[in-house]
Amino acid sequence: MVVLFVFLVSLVLGLAQQRAKPFSLAPGNYRIHAYDIVFRETPFSQFAAAGIADQSVIGVHSHFAFDYNSKNQLVRVQKIKNGMLDSHSGRWLIAPVTEISYNGDKENHIYFNEYGSRTIANGNVYRSEFQLKEGKRQSLRYFDINGKRIANLFAITDYRWHLESDSVLIEERFDREKKAAELRPQIDFYTTRFVFHDNALLNYMENWDLQSNRSVANSAGIHRIKISYDQRNYFANWINLDAHGNKRIGSTGVAEISYTHNQKGEEKRAEFFDGKSQPIARWGIYQMAYRHDQFGNVIETLYLDKAGEKSVRTDGIASRRYEWSADGAYQLRMTTVDRSGNEINHPRLAYSVYRREISDFLIRDFFLDADQRR
Repeated sequence: MVVLFVFLVSLVLGLAQQRAKPFSLAPGNYRIHAYDIVFRETPFSQFAAAGIADQSVIGVHSHFAFDYNSKNQLVRVQKIKNGMLDSHSGRWLIAPVTEISYNGDKENHIYFNEYGSRTIANGNVYRSEFQLKEGKRQSLRYFDINGKRIANLFAITDYRWHLESDSVLIEERFDREKKAAELRPQIDFYTTRFVFHDNALLNYMENWDLQSNRSVANSAGIHRIKISYDQRNYFANWINLDAHGNKRIGSTGVAEISYTHNQKGEEKRAEFFDGKSQPIARWGIYQMAYRHDQFGNVIETLYLDKAGEKSVRTDGIASRRYEWSADGAYQLRMTTVDRSGNEINHPRLAYSVYRREISDFLIRDFFLDADQRR
């Protein structure tokens, strides 16, 4: 098998750089540590802490630090692991560090990587600019490194918001052609009505028609998506509902996904259900389970049957195993295995093992088949 990819990365750009220490807390500000960030489906919602804990309890585990100024405004969010900034590109936080500043009716977000340098995020976004009115977000635009308007990772250039009340929000999104943009890939809600609980957690969202002032079906017949959280504000359920409030299978092939987290915010299990709340299979499996190391890194993904026992996907994959550097910072290896624990090629990606070698000057990424051939 030919080499699929080999990357040689210089010291300046590569992981051989030393990760930076977290940014210092500015005088007069205060900091909250938490294992996770509250799930949000609109950038109107501010980053918020889930699983708040003392730093001495968190230790080397991955977590987030939220810095607030004397006006209780959020001014920085950082992803931290083992005392250093941690690489992060997840949807809930789009860079290892997000810095937030306020200037009159403007709120600006800029981004830093795990080495402490300015970076792009959410696609090629260098700066995000919110327009404010009486301190509340009214709209959002994105800019590239040259200060020109740009679209985000979901091809959205503009968000516009209208508050019906303190807990009800109407959101419109537009692409480069100024056409209405969907909520995100595979969820074709266009204008969207968000309803929040009193604590600002998302309750549900609806595909909304402004002319009739009511919910309408998307291409899968979904009118509303119900969201729920557990006692520590970790994401717990996503439920698709039709016009009558009944569960309905959506574009992803399920009606409901249920997530279980431990106290440290580690996702331990995901389960899939149909419109009658019965287990349903995705890729031939009904559940996914995860094992983590002391840093919170996933070290194994397991695929389970309806009873929660080990199973295999329709492509023959039983699990994925991950190996990390000693400090927990970098994934060094990913192996795809079958039910017997033997390496198996991923049918779509055509490799079984991903391996990373890091030296003082170079990083080399190898993709190998089940026979360890490049």
